[in-house]
Amino acid sequence: MIPDNGFDGRNWRDDFQLTLHLQDEVRVTRPTGNIFLTNIHRVYAGDDLPPSPDDENTMDYFLGPRPTGATTDSKVDLGMIVRDIDELMVLNDEAHHIHDNRLAWFKSIEDIHNRLLQKGDALSLQVDVTATPKHNNGAIFVQTVADYPLVEAISQNVVKHPVLPDAPSRAKLTERQSAKYTYVNSGGNIANYYPDFLVKLSGKHIVIVETKGHEELDLPLKMKRLRAWCDDVNRVQSDATYDFVFVEQVSFDKYKPKSFKQLMV
Repeated sequence: MIPDNGFDGRNWRDDFQLTLHLQDEVRVTRPTGNIFLTNIHRVYAGDDLPPSPDDENTMDYFLGPRPTGATTDSKVDLGMIVRDIDELMVLNDEAHHIHDNRLAWFKSIEDIHNRLLQKGDALSLQVDVTATPKHNNGAIFVQTVADYPLVEAISQNVVKHPVLPDAPSRAKLTERQSAKYTYVNSGGNIANYYPDFLVKLSGKHIVIVETKGHEELDLPLKMKRLRAWCDDVNRVQSDATYDFVFVEQVSFDKYKPKSFKQLMV
């Protein structure tokens, strides 16, 4: 047990004076005690690089930085703020999406670590948590430090207890087949893809909606297969027209559509 007044000449209560920075609501940062609760998109590497005449798009170099919108873009460059901190620990949720060096998520953390190395420091610790500890090719993580079975979480009241419906309730249930499409995933295997929503705009117009708050390697493959499926089914029948829309979190937060019609634009 840690004594209330600390030990080794250090007072633990004074050490743990934490400041929570929620998304773009960044308060005063201090050398220690900062918690940045945010998503990875706000700290992507690359956005903080100064414009150069060698850039593929030289508009920012010749015309200056683009103005920030009143409601769509944040004026807070969280990526730069985080990279100015000299001692960092990274905690990743949904971490089964991170361990691929082609992903911007991976590259951003790598960039933060490399910048610390240039200052003679390093990333103190990276802890990854996920409920599905496997790679995109289906392989289980071998570097698991600890696991917490769902059964144990239920018995300790960490999550809700499942309740089986009684016989009269089960009699009212009807089983319906979910929409399912097969595609070849990034591991070269046949996989199933279940879309998030089917939206019926009219009797003959149905839109398949896929939403994503993070990136994954299989996403372009899923969208390519979904586009091909819509083209095929529209070609062989005329009872309904199928379309699809991909809703990505960053764009959704930026443009804030107020109707489904705006979402499809």
